[in-house]
Amino acid sequence: MNRILILACLILIVGCKKDQEPIEENLLDLNLYLTTEEKIDSVWINDITQNRERLSMVYSDTMRFKFKDSINDLYNIWFWRNGEIVSSPNPDSQLWLKGDKIQIKGKIEKKLIVDTLLNSPMYYSSKDFRQEYRELFKNETSAGEKNKFIIQQIKDNKNGALSLEMAGYYYRLNENNPENLRILNQILLQQNVTLRNHPTFNVFEQVNTKLNDYPIDLSKYSFLDVENKPIELNLDASDKYLIDAWFVACPPCVTDHKIMAEELELLESKGVKVIGISIDQEYDVWKEYLVKNKYNWQNYRVNPDKPRDELDKDLRLGAYPNYFLLNGNRNILISTNSYDEIKEYLKINS
Repeated sequence: MNRILILACLILIVGCKKDQEPIEENLLDLNLYLTTEEKIDSVWINDITQNRERLSMVYSDTMRFKFKDSINDLYNIWFWRNGEIVSSPNPDSQLWLKGDKIQIKGKIEKKLIVDTLLNSPMYYSSKDFRQEYRELFKNETSAGEKNKFIIQQIKDNKNGALSLEMAGYYYRLNENNPENLRILNQILLQQNVTLRNHPTFNVFEQVNTKLNDYPIDLSKYSFLDVENKPIELNLDASDKYLIDAWFVACPPCVTDHKIMAEELELLESKGVKVIGISIDQEYDVWKEYLVKNKYNWQNYRVNPDKPRDELDKDLRLGAYPNYFLLNGNRNILISTNSYDEIKEYLKINS
């Protein structure tokens, strides 16, 4: 009886497998299955900046492409005939893709018509976002609700290049609202550096350039001095200041401090005063570091008992060290994670 049951189960399993869609073999990074009645000579694929991927292949109903880099960008898919691009109008020829062994099944009828796209959810996220965004405007949704929607979409897609297109929508809505721009900047700071510095979707650069127009008021934040006493940080309007945001357990911060200590006079010759702002929680560790190394320029510590959210947004704190060169009006002349870039800006040769 048991042998009969086992045999029956095997028959059911085999039968179920026959009903499943066959598994594709020999898949490469991007696989196209396209039908058409048009005369197409070849298919070209490139990322939107055309500096990472430039791929081409003679047209057939099945084409497999091997990419040089991971797939995470907006890509052009162009069809060529007799040396000219045909049946490739925007936006149908531009696809947001992110994933491995992506499969696109569809047809060419004066444009690319996608029937099914596998292994790249970002493609469908881009379509859903644009549709929902159009609906918000059609329904005359408030600016606050639009911002809330876009910010959530950026967070949901922050590891994909699509987030930068979304960020562009948010930037255009809030170009003259520094508070909202700081919110966006904090999210972008959490992204991979290469991703957020995308050469085409350069919203991170736009946001920072715009925020540089707004003065920084450090007096409204709570700092502690080297004696662990509260201090209000008021800056002299006649001076420039190099704000150095750091912490003790940050290796590049420690390296830069050694160089900075030797170049204080050079900085002062350029009319620049250095102010260190540490985010260290432990007072004793922080003070011991300063005393041991004889770092005698102005050094303060963010009060660990006070919320840091507003300070992080204002100073755009993310990766450390963070350097900000302020002019007499407290506007940021340059912000960077590299002390060498500060020296280059000030034309200091060490």
